[in-house]
Amino acid sequence: MKKKQDIEGINRMFDEVKAKYNLRSDAHLAHFLFVAPPIISKHRQGKLAIGDSMILRLHEKAGFTVAHIRRELKEK
Repeated sequence: MKKKQDIEGINRMFDEVKAKYNLRSDAHLAHFLFVAPPIISKHRQGKLAIGDSMILRLHEKAGFTVAHIRRELKEK
């Protein structure tokens, strides 16, 4: 059975990026991370898991360590 990522952790991490870089909306967050806005929405709703490419974007653009990202995802 595939483990589910923690939706609260994903939302907390996205909100942390928004606060850190003064991004006003998820659309601004999507632009900042170079993804389409629906991708952020799907991640927030748990319909799309955070994959390697998003982990790399969060690491490179937001300055999060991979360990921090994985802790927030804390798959169940």
